Amino acid sequence: MARLALLGAALLCALAVSTQGHPGSDEASGRKLLDSHLIRPSDKYNYRELGYDWRNAGLNNCAGDMQSPVNIMRGALADPADRTDASEIDLRGMGASDTYVIGNSGSDQPGVKINLEQDMQLTFESENLPGAQKPQIRIPKSADSLKTFTPLQLHFHHFLSEHTVNGKHFPLEAHLVMKDEDSDQLAVIGILYEYTEEETQDDPFIDRLQDLAKDLVANGASWGDNGVDTSSVRPDFQIDVRDDLLPTEGTNPLAHYGYDGSLTTPPCDERVKWFVFANTRKVSPAQMKVFADATLNAHPSAAITNNRVIQPLNQRQVYNYGVSV
Repeated sequence: MARLALLGAALLCALAVSTQGHPGSDEASGRKLLDSHLIRPSDKYNYRELGYDWRNAGLNNCAGDMQSPVNIMRGALADPADRTDASEIDLRGMGASDTYVIGNSGSDQPGVKINLEQDMQLTFESENLPGAQKPQIRIPKSADSLKTFTPLQLHFHHFLSEHTVNGKHFPLEAHLVMKDEDSDQLAVIGILYEYTEEETQDDPFIDRLQDLAKDLVANGASWGDNGVDTSSVRPDFQIDVRDDLLPTEGTNPLAHYGYDGSLTTPPCDERVKWFVFANTRKVSPAQMKVFADATLNAHPSAAITNNRVIQPLNQRQVYNYGVSV
């Protein structure tokens, strides 16, 4: 029954699209939350209409033809050999355990800041990032067009994923946002999460992240604070991208989809190479409740979902990088 209540908010927002999980009752707290909304004053947008109003109002670049997120149809994936605008992403060090670690280097060398609210965004101090093993993409796909990407931040969209696969939402989606070192080109890695079979089986990294947020609040920070230095309570807090974020299961765990799109929040700039992993990680209902609690502690009248509605694919292709279909 605990899982049913937790999922109520997500399924009431599902907009006739299926969600991975189980339905909540009409009495679930999510129904009440749908009448309210989260306002982000610094960005001048909210999730009251799940981003429908951003496009209709022409907010920033949100009415473009290459917007994200999209629905990924596994039966309609394109051959990456036909793609000319970009190669697949070469994860380099990110694809190996203990090789690409982002984090603090002691209390006197902070590397990670956190937003103590809905998306639990982690922002990385670029001077403390590992250099030699950063991901690379050829844009366009030619021998002399190699671009190297630096991770900027990690954040979460919860109770409804932003991307869907064959029309199915997932309960959680993480975005690792990266930028080319020599231009404004962005690339985003998307990681989808499914519910665990055992309700007590938590994702280890999400556990560490949520414990970090709680400890910061216990030590004087407040829910709703942004850009909080994590080294004050976790001088050794680190993220091993391969083990903590990327999928680990399946015959080809790093198989992914790729397409051209945009940021999923205003200004919705259409300068993103998207790489969404086909395999999933696992999250527990108890961990999802912590995301909900963080949202409401930061913004008591907020809706707990923070996903943008699916955008038209238009003439774009979604490419298959090792996905078995």
